[in-house]
Amino acid sequence: MATTMTTNKRRAVTAGLVAAGLLTAVGCSGADTATTGGKPADAAKLKLTPTTPAAQGAVQKVNWLLEDEPDSLDLDTQGSSAGRVVLTNVCERLYQLQPDMTVKPFLAQKAATPDDKTLVLTVRDGVTFHDGSKLTADDVLWSLKRHADPDMEQSDEFLNVASMKKTADNEITIRFKKPDALVTKALAGDAGIVWNKE
Repeated sequence: MATTMTTNKRRAVTAGLVAAGLLTAVGCSGADTATTGGKPADAAKLKLTPTTPAAQGAVQKVNWLLEDEPDSLDLDTQGSSAGRVVLTNVCERLYQLQPDMTVKPFLAQKAATPDDKTLVLTVRDGVTFHDGSKLTADDVLWSLKRHADPDMEQSDEFLNVASMKKTADNEITIRFKKPDALVTKALAGDAGIVWNKE
């Protein structure tokens, strides 16, 4: 067993050094010359965009590089950076972070603030979970209450919350102890992940 572990560690170190060498070589080689007629691209003239192009159809296979194996996909109980990378691409949130770092309602179709201590979220219609079941206000409320539980990772985002209730078939009302300017930012992050209650 010790020999296998030592051999595996040597292989891992060797693979890491080879990968680092390749990344260094690629990083130093400049832009892809295939798109610039065989000539190196002028980095100062490259046009950067805040988003990637829209998908053009089904994808047969996706390779995903993570720094390590996710130890859990339940960020409420055990948040790791690898798990966050996966869930950022698998689970939607009530709000969505925009390229300019603002947030806008996402799974919450709209949000209203009738006063400075109240946030009313209207749950987006026509959204389904991976198993095909419909997203409901009950799922949203259950998820928010789970995130707010003192034993959960995101509970600090809910310290200013006085109450959370379902106030219509597709509506959740959150009341705060005092005005909270950061709550929508939190709902664009892990505190806004919506789980299937079932």
